Amino acid sequence: MSTLSNLRISLHTYDVNSYKVEQISSLMGLKNRLNENGMSYWVEVKGFNSIAMFETLSKEYGINKLILEDITRTYQRPKYEEYGAYDFAISRMLYLDEEQNLENEQLSFILTSNVLFTFQDRYEDCLEAVRKRLEIGKGNIRIGGSSYLMYALMDMMTDEYFSVLGNWSEQLDLIEDRLFEKPDKTIMFDTQLIKRNLITLRRVAWPERDKMNDILRSDSPLINEQTKIYIRDAYDRLCADH
Repeated sequence: MSTLSNLRISLHTYDVNSYKVEQISSLMGLKNRLNENGMSYWVEVKGFNSIAMFETLSKEYGINKLILEDITRTYQRPKYEEYGAYDFAISRMLYLDEEQNLENEQLSFILTSNVLFTFQDRYEDCLEAVRKRLEIGKGNIRIGGSSYLMYALMDMMTDEYFSVLGNWSEQLDLIEDRLFEKPDKTIMFDTQLIKRNLITLRRVAWPERDKMNDILRSDSPLINEQTKIYIRDAYDRLCADH
C-alpha cells in the first residue's frame, strides 16, 4: 500500500427521480441495503487503512483476493477483467495539484448489476463534476445504470488528460518566450520536467485506450449496449489524440 489513509465510505443511492449520499463507517452488512428495486448505487471508498474492509469484500461479496491485492498495489496499469458476477477495472487518474505538480493516482472499479464500487487510496481526485451531475440529475447519469456511471468516471479522467496537456502547452509557450527574451538554466529544467510528465501521460493514455477497447469487445452482461456507445466515443477520442 502506498499510504495509510483512514477509511472514508460514501454511499450514493439514486434513480431517475431521486439522489442521496451518506457517509457510512463500514461495508459490513451493506449488501442487504443494496437491493431496493430500481435503484442504483455507487459505493465510493477512499483510504485503505482497513483490513476489515477487504475481508468483508472477500467474504460477503465474493471478491477474488488477487483483485483485492491489485486494488491496494496502486501502481497497476489500466485494465479490464470479467469475473462472472462482477467486472473489475483499473484506471489511472492524472491531474495537476495546486502547485501544478502532476498527480498519478489509481482508481479501481468493481461493477455489479446495480452497484459500482470505486477504490482510491487518497482523498483527492478530479471527479467532482461527476458527483455534481449525479446530484442534479444531468444527462443520462441517473438512468444509465452502474455501467454508465463507470463510463462517466473513466471519461472524466480522460478529459483531465487533455486538460493537463493544454496546461503544458501553455507552459511551453511561456518557456519559448523566456528563451527569446532572457535565456537561463531554469528553462532546461522546466522543459525536462514537462518532457518527463509527457512520458508519464503517454504510458497511461495508451493502456487506458486499450482497456476501453477490451470493454467494447466484452460480452459481459454488466456492460449494457447503450453504455458501449459512449465508451466507443471516448475510445475514438483517445485514438485520435494519441
